[in-house]
Amino acid sequence: MTGDTIVILGRGHTAAKGVAAAAERECACWTLNEAWQDPAVLAVMTALFDLHRDEQHFLSPENDLRKLRKDVPVWLQREHPEIEQSIRFPIEKLESKLERLGCRARYLNDTVCYMLAYAIALKTSGSQLRELILAGVDLHPRNRAEAVHERPCIEYWCGVANGIGVKVRRPAESYLFHFRDLEDGRYGYDHDGYGPQRPRLQRDRNMPHLYEVPDSDLMV
Repeated sequence: MTGDTIVILGRGHTAAKGVAAAAERECACWTLNEAWQDPAVLAVMTALFDLHRDEQHFLSPENDLRKLRKDVPVWLQREHPEIEQSIRFPIEKLESKLERLGCRARYLNDTVCYMLAYAIALKTSGSQLRELILAGVDLHPRNRAEAVHERPCIEYWCGVANGIGVKVRRPAESYLFHFRDLEDGRYGYDHDGYGPQRPRLQRDRNMPHLYEVPDSDLMV
């Protein structure tokens, strides 16, 4: 059961706020990959998602899921005989459900997107979910892979969640829902876009701009 709130917990610098929210609300807390190795995360997590194909990712000495406590379901691409709480992630059913909703069902660029899409599927199947809290999903513009490839996909699924009545929250320090180096300004009303007078986040005075990447990185 998920209840009315799910914390989706990444490994970014705001993760501690997600841990605190999950502990205070005693709600579902989904995390991913190696995040469970943090004792604070381990104490509040209720599910783990690790959707890498390479088994060594979750059987290595550094990330051995066989050591994880047995009451935490582990979503993998396939059940693993050495991880007794492992569950095969229902990718085909998920994509079918998302297609029926009119979504871009295969637009899933990282594990957080799968977690969001799965929460959306639960909501449309009768779950009481009303709120998603994304913490540790910070997507700093200095990380070009996250900023260019992952962040748009995560924000797409957050929009889908909003559209079915689920509120999406994140810590103020997160870069989700920030445009480039603008705080919350509206183009044309609060600023003129890309000119030198645009408002800046003080914490990012020396931050490289999101789109200062080689053209080859933007080609598909």
